[in-house]
Parts: sequence; C-alpha cells; structure tokens
Amino acid sequence: MAKVVTIPANAVKQEIDLELNKPSERQRVHAIQYDNNKAYIVATVWNNGEQYKLTTDDTIAFVCTKPDGHGINKEAFIDNEGRIIFPIGEQLTVVYGEFPAEFRIFSVTYDDEGKIIPVSKATTSFMVWIEKSSLQNNTVISSDDFDTLTKLITEATEVIANANIAIDNAITATSNATNATHEAIVATNNANTATANANTATVNANNAADRANEAASNAEIATVDAIEATVNANEAADRANRAAQDAEDVIAGTGIVMESQKGQPNGVASLDENGKVPNEQLPEIEAPVTSVNEKTGDVVLTAEDVGAETPADAQAKADAAETNAKAYANNVGTVAITTANNYTDQEVTKHKNDNTPHREAVSIERKNPDDDGVFTLIEFRRSDGTLFKTSQLNGTSPYNSRTVKYYDKNENLMQTVEYSITYSNDEVVSEVIISA
Repeated sequence: MAKVVTIPANAVKQEIDLELNKPSERQRVHAIQYDNNKAYIVATVWNNGEQYKLTTDDTIAFVCTKPDGHGINKEAFIDNEGRIIFPIGEQLTVVYGEFPAEFRIFSVTYDDEGKIIPVSKATTSFMVWIEKSSLQNNTVISSDDFDTLTKLITEATEVIANANIAIDNAITATSNATNATHEAIVATNNANTATANANTATVNANNAADRANEAASNAEIATVDAIEATVNANEAADRANRAAQDAEDVIAGTGIVMESQKGQPNGVASLDENGKVPNEQLPEIEAPVTSVNEKTGDVVLTAEDVGAETPADAQAKADAAETNAKAYANNVGTVAITTANNYTDQEVTKHKNDNTPHREAVSIERKNPDDDGVFTLIEFRRSDGTLFKTSQLNGTSPYNSRTVKYYDKNENLMQTVEYSITYSNDEVVSEVIISA
C-alpha cells in the first residue's frame, strides 16, 4: 500500500508527466552523482487525457537498470494530489550516465466469484541523467536495490487474509440476518397464538360467568322450592294430626267438633271460604334453608360470590399477553433490520470511497517561443476542444515564476495557482506555490 508523503519545503523537485496507455515524448530527470535524498521525482500519471490519481490501495515501484548492470526496484510514494513521489537516493546516483527508468503500479481486483486478481501497470519510460561528480567517492559501492518485491509479497498476504476475514464477516452477517428474520417470524406466530389464547380465555371467562349466574339463579329457585316444600310438609303434618285426632275421637265417641272449639287453643283449626286454614291459625315456619353464601333474604349472587373469574379480569390478562407478545416481536424485528442496514451502510461507504474524481485533458499545445526556443505558454485542451488548463511563464528569461490556470467545460476560470521558480546551474531545481 502506498504511503502519502509531503516533500520538504527546501527539497528539489523534478516534475514530469507520464502516460499509461500510449507513447509520449520521453522526459528527463537530472541529478548529480552521489546525491542522496535532496531531490524528488514528482510524476503526474495520465490515462487517455485524464489524470490517473494514485491511492493508498496501490503499490508503486521505481524500476531501472544502472549503467553498471545493477538494478533498482524500490518503493515509491504518493502525495495528496495522487501523484507519484520518489526520493532520488544514493544507489540511484552512485553510477553516472544516462539510462531509462519507469514506474510500475501494482493493485488487486476481484472476479465475480470473489477471487483476487493481481493487476500490474507500467508508465511510459523516462530518462535519468546522473551527471558525473567532480570528486569520485570510492566509499559508495553500487549494488542492486530491491525492496518492492518483499513489500508486494507482504501486502498480498495481508490482502488475502483481509479478504478471507471480510468473506467470513459477510457470511456471519447474512446468517445473523436470517436468524433474526426467523426469530421475528416465530415471535409473530407466538404473538398470534397468545392473542388466540387470550380470546379463548375471554370466551371461557364469559362462559364461566354465565354458568355462575345460572347457578345463582338455580340456588334462588332451590330456596323457594325448599320453602314451599316446608310449607307443604307442615300442612301435611297438620292434616295427619287432624286425621289421627279425628280417628281417636271417633274411637272415643267424641268425633263431634263443637263450634266453640274451631279456631281456639286446644281446639281445631277452622277453614276459610277457600277451604284452607287461615294464616293466623298456622304456626311460624322454620325453613331448613335460611341463607346462601352468608346472604339472607332475596339473594342475588355474582361471579365473585362463587369464586369465578370476571370478564373484566380475563380481558385484562388477554390484553397484557397481547401487548407483551407484540413488544417482543417488534424488538426482534428492529434488531434484525438494524443489523442488515448497518452492514449495507458499511458496504455502500466502501464503494463510495473507491470512486475518485478525475480531471480531463487530452491534448497539449505549446505556444509563444522566446529567443532561446523556450515555449512560454502551454495550453491543455479536452477531447471536445474546450480549454482545460494553461501554464504561462512570467517575465523574461530566466523566468522566475509560472502561472497555472484551470477552466471548467464552459471555459470559465475556476482556479489560479502561482509558482516561484528556482534555478541552479541554469537548471530548474524547484517550483514552490506562492498563491493558490
């Protein structure tokens, strides 16, 4: 993975433009023999007219073969603008001469089955000119310098491990979502069952209340029947007593009842116009049933009196069961939806972070050469011919500043950047932003 670095303010920058997919004019980088990390190559990569911005997901290597046959395959870095940054180190400058070099870009992608596919791209080559030092230093020995291969192996191992972890996490998340959905279905079924049971309980409670009311009504009827039976029994006893007395009187010869004996103490009961003994001549009735459930008089029984559950209590229990079941179902469903949404949000965020906007430019035109043949104006145009960027050298040779302007597709000025230019031995050694 490429690291993002910042070039020191006092460092020398060698800026070049490189293409990925088409040949271009070979550019040149200059350094003095034995220079070590005081100058940097800053390479802007283009792909069919658009800047190819490097990211931290890429691994970048500077590769070349020095004039003495030793090779360099060394890690390069990137800046915040997606350009390649490579420090010119001691092994690159130990042998003087001119030789070609290029940058190689390594990344990975995935096929439809999730398998890793390595991708390698190479920029167009450029020339490295190492100017011979006036003082030869035999203590610095040229050798091969390879660190990118080791880094690629390490990063490939990490990528594979991370990919396997991501696959396991995706499988786990899918399983959790399935389980949560199943639990939500089970909870819903349980809630429906609880509601049905509550309705059944309500019906049973109503039936029990009806039976209790019927039992109370039957008790009242039984009480009335008992009182009536007692009256009838007393009347039967009186008639039996009278029959017995009449029989004794007949036997004793005293079967004739005197008028003065009717309705009198120690006499006989008289009859009214209906042939019945008047109530005032009847003794008080002692009924065998005097109370029901500790109630006397006209008794009215309720469900509570016979220990039955009231309809209101049964309905309250049913409502509570339904509420608890629905709450459990809602909670399980919410957890399932939240887990699925979080996983989806994470995958969408990763996809957005993989998309980087690119600037568009396909052609370059150099204009306004000075007496030394140096073009003082360079125009960059899009494929539709509209102006994208201009680079203007200011003043007279040697030029001490450069102005870069950026335009939108309607050729409206969007941004102006001013650079100061520093020379050494008639060579440009740095361009520093002074306004933007």
